Amino acid sequence: MVLMAQGAVKHGELDAEALEKLKALIEAHDLPTTTTITKEEILAAAKHDKKSEGATIKIVVPTSYGHSELKVVTHEELATYLD
Repeated sequence: MVLMAQGAVKHGELDAEALEKLKALIEAHDLPTTTTITKEEILAAAKHDKKSEGATIKIVVPTSYGHSELKVVTHEELATYLD
């Protein structure tokens, strides 16, 4: 969740303050905010995900604290959320 929120900030879809609130909430519940899974592993798995259809995948993009939107992106666009 934090990884996609960071990507949403980079894409101008979420403000940095909302990202920090989200991270604080996740940490308050002793949930992880980082991962050891590589970008390449995530992208490879995404191609086999049930939300993947051909060259596109449906992702959940946080847009404000407590709100998100579904967005259809190419796998190449998904990679830019994971940088």
